[in-house]
This record gives sequence, C-alpha cells and structure tokens, in this order.
Amino acid sequence: MPASALSLACTRLTLGAAPLSLALAALTLAACGGGGDGSGSDAGSFELGARDTGAADAGPDPLAACLAGVTPLPNAAYASTNRFESADGTITLAFVIQPDPDSLGTSGTAVFVARGMALSISGTLHCLTTPAELDYQVTHHNFDDTLSVTVADTVYTWKVDLEDYGAVPAYTLTIAPPDTQTTVLPLTALGCSTVPTTHRCFGASS
Repeated sequence: MPASALSLACTRLTLGAAPLSLALAALTLAACGGGGDGSGSDAGSFELGARDTGAADAGPDPLAACLAGVTPLPNAAYASTNRFESADGTITLAFVIQPDPDSLGTSGTAVFVARGMALSISGTLHCLTTPAELDYQVTHHNFDDTLSVTVADTVYTWKVDLEDYGAVPAYTLTIAPPDTQTTVLPLTALGCSTVPTTHRCFGASS
C-alpha cells in the first residue's frame, strides 16, 4: 500500500473477548494492514509498520523494541501504530494510539490517547511511554490532530493535515527548541499496523 495513502490512525477494530493486553504482548514488523471487511479477529500480536519494502532484511528495529513496554488502556476497543520519517532520514518516529474508553467522541471523531512514542534523532533513541510524556490533542474529525513530546527541553510535535475524508494526508514534525528558531519538517508515512490485520488503514484508498 503506498505510504501516501496512510492517514492519522488505522481503522477501528474490535477485539471481541480477547484482552487487549494480549494484543500488545508482542511487537512484530509488518506492512500496513490490508483491506478487509473487518469481520476477522487476530488479537495475538501488536504490529509496528515496516520501515520500507526492505525492512525484512534490515535487522532488529529499535523503534519496535522501544514500544515493547507500552501499557494498554484497560477496556480500550482497539489500538494502532503509525510510523514516519523525515526526508533526510535523520528522524524516525513511531507511536501507539488507542481510543479513550471513557470518552464517546462523535460520529466522525475518535478521542485518541497516545500510549507510547519512539523517537530516533540522528541515531539517538528516545522512548516515551508514560502518560505524562505524551500530549495528544484531538481535533474535529481528527483532521488536524497533534502529538507532542519533550526531549531535553525541546518540544517535538507531530501533526496530520487532512482536508477531507479520502484526501491524501500530509504530516509534519515541528521542532521547537527553547532558545532557537522553530523548524517544521515534512514527514513521510512509512506504514501503519492494525489489530486484527484484516482491517485496512483508516484513510487508505484500497
């Protein structure tokens, strides 16, 4: 599936009777989930999007290891990961989001809660897996959602820009150091994963 077809979050999914903690028990590398009618269930693994088409030969993935300690929200209905990279490849990130089971949202807006982010900056890996480190802001229809983390007093803010349902989303990372100019970098979506894998990514064209 083309990276340009990936949106903010993977499609909603139902885990049925399987505990969500089982879905998060193992992180494996996988490409974005394929199309499906949503009737299947595969709660036995929680998959992180592949780096690229050659990811199978790239060896262990530090981002996956970073997110292995993510603690799931009790009673949350589904979970997803999303993975991005800067144009020069010096910054890669992946994060886990789940819907807040205590929030209803609206018919077109999911109230997401970030459960973990792995952020690699010039080869230095930062694992942010506690709620206090993750600031996810929900917007109307999730068209402009943001996720911010702070590393060494610098704020990193991931953002999606989606004009409408079915449109191709754009992603950016804003880097705001405390004493210097803010930088906005375009991001490329490398992949997303769903549980179960029969669900296609939200916003995918096929």
